[in-house]
Amino acid sequence: MSSKKNTNLIQPLPVYLINSADSPFSEVFSVLQEPPRRRIYTDEGQTQALELTPAQSTDEYRVFIQWLISLHWVIKFKWNSKYRVPYPPKIQNVFKPFGWLAYQYLELCIQCHSHLDLLGEKIECENAAAWFCAIVRESQRNTVFRKENQSKTDSLKERRKMVYDISCGYNVIDKKNAPYEFALVEVALKLESSDIFEAEYWKPFIGAYQAWNTAVDGADWGATHQKIDKLYVQNGKGKGRILLDSQKLFLKPLLHKDFRL
Repeated sequence: MSSKKNTNLIQPLPVYLINSADSPFSEVFSVLQEPPRRRIYTDEGQTQALELTPAQSTDEYRVFIQWLISLHWVIKFKWNSKYRVPYPPKIQNVFKPFGWLAYQYLELCIQCHSHLDLLGEKIECENAAAWFCAIVRESQRNTVFRKENQSKTDSLKERRKMVYDISCGYNVIDKKNAPYEFALVEVALKLESSDIFEAEYWKPFIGAYQAWNTAVDGADWGATHQKIDKLYVQNGKGKGRILLDSQKLFLKPLLHKDFRL
């Protein structure tokens, strides 16, 4: 086997490592590893597609790659601790905190699915795997179709407040744009009265979100900005920007500064 570091962006997820008892997750992870092909997004359940601008199309690939690398970490955390994430060490470490957060989302989906009746309203989730998949797709969609370009400082301030509010028992998730994540937090808050659930699932979730925010505050992450036909990423702490191109993302070695959630 070659000793060279693998810099290919698309590394297939080891779905074979997922336990047979968790087969719905095998199906979901197989779907989530498929590269975007002008994926059809719908608004409010309507059938009309939301067209992607050139910048959004590039952003879609960026977000997809970020999630793909992080899902490798989820499989390692959940199903096989000996699995080696197939990316260079620098890339592994940059995405590990988000992978840990995604893993905590998955665990919450598993624990909360049998308590969907606590919602008081119906939400279509056949199983915990489908719920997790819906949350991932919401996150991807909302990142690509974000309403405005924020600085990293403003984005982090907003997200830290959100995590603080949730930790205090307030569900501040946008129900309209993220109904599946809203439902997850809603059920989890109702289960928080269980000391076991709080210690084993809720507090680790909050801690993972706080750790992810801290990681994004570092130099390895820069804010991205959409300009209709171009996508830029902030270059360090200055005002310089780097132009991102979806084709170049696939042709050049993977650079950690090409990404941001």
